[in-house]
Amino acid sequence: MGQDGIDEKRHNIWPFLAFIHTISYLQKALYLLEIILVSDANLVSSKHIRRWRFRQTPSALAVQGLSIFRCFVMALCTLVSLELPAVEVKGLYQVEALVQEAGLSARGKLMRLGMEEVLVRVSGTPQVLRHETIKAALKKSDKYLQQFSYQTRDIKKVNGDNVEQLALQMYFDPTLINDLLRQARLPIWGHNRPNLLLWITIDDGQGRHIISATEESLLRQSIIDQAKLRGLPVLFPLMDLDDEAALPIVEAWAMFKEPLQNASKRYQPEAILAGRLYQDENAQWTGRWQFIFNGQAQSFNTNAPDLTTYAESAIDYAADQLGSYYAVNTDTDDAGRVMFQVEGIHSLEAYAEVTTYLELLTPVSSVQTVAVEQDRLTLTLMVEGEVEKLVEAIALDHRLIPRQKTDQTAAASKLYYRWYQR
Repeated sequence: MGQDGIDEKRHNIWPFLAFIHTISYLQKALYLLEIILVSDANLVSSKHIRRWRFRQTPSALAVQGLSIFRCFVMALCTLVSLELPAVEVKGLYQVEALVQEAGLSARGKLMRLGMEEVLVRVSGTPQVLRHETIKAALKKSDKYLQQFSYQTRDIKKVNGDNVEQLALQMYFDPTLINDLLRQARLPIWGHNRPNLLLWITIDDGQGRHIISATEESLLRQSIIDQAKLRGLPVLFPLMDLDDEAALPIVEAWAMFKEPLQNASKRYQPEAILAGRLYQDENAQWTGRWQFIFNGQAQSFNTNAPDLTTYAESAIDYAADQLGSYYAVNTDTDDAGRVMFQVEGIHSLEAYAEVTTYLELLTPVSSVQTVAVEQDRLTLTLMVEGEVEKLVEAIALDHRLIPRQKTDQTAAASKLYYRWYQR
């Protein structure tokens, strides 16, 4: 099963990371070139480079120019290492499946499997498939389809050849799926989802290395595929000079909590998954994982005969943990009323943006305007489940900034924010 993909709310994150990666290598190249020119200008002492004794030779002038430019590059690296925006996952209700055989019964089977994938992705847990209400609905999965179509895909075989394969595109109705989960009193996990940063160290028998954002490997692709299936945004470190200095390979293998958190600061993820992987004497992949979230670390072990299964189990663990935290509990009869006050509303455009934003949050069932005074907007929200889930959903996106440093959920009836208009 596949998924359309994970996109950022405002822009794609991968060109951004590639830009940082390019700058890092430029910084390294400039540093090496500077050393060469310094040596040529007779500016190297027996212990270290003495930059304050430049002679006005062409090489010395070049060194001065390179030093200034390298400082500019370093400053640029600092500027682009800002907090990444929250991720809006698209395609939660969309599934693509390769067609292996023709016929209505085969299509019905694919639709059932597709609906299972959507239900797990939207609820945040595979446990939903055990519910009797869900089992009954899966028998008529076509009733929950919004539309479907057939597409031709180029599939690469093991030998490297490309073959055309028919694929079934299925778009399930978000309203019907969500209503089904509510009917079964099962959780619903919205589109805004936390970033998961992965520090995975592999020992292949010849050495150890950390999987980077630019590496092409079976394990990295398996992780990406499983994360898409679960609707979980994942990031890999750039493994540039900054990452290598922040997390040496020895500390990455040890997976201590504090070094991992310090090395992850530049990426600002909501959660961290660290792993170490090697093959035992029976050629079975084994290792240990550490999941860090909300300042707490949880360790777990996995064993698998192949890399794909190994990766899937670790991503499933992280997705289950994050889903249980962020998904809205619908196992309640009453929606809570919350007074929601927002400052920074200076135009009709901002008013429309903030009300639309709140209406799209999974915990919010309705938004009603109470008062408008200068730049302050007072709303009444009907919130499904715990108010804490609403606060957590808002915190992911950084569009609304808490006006008070106190616990926003303490009163559970009044929330105060400032709108950040991009």
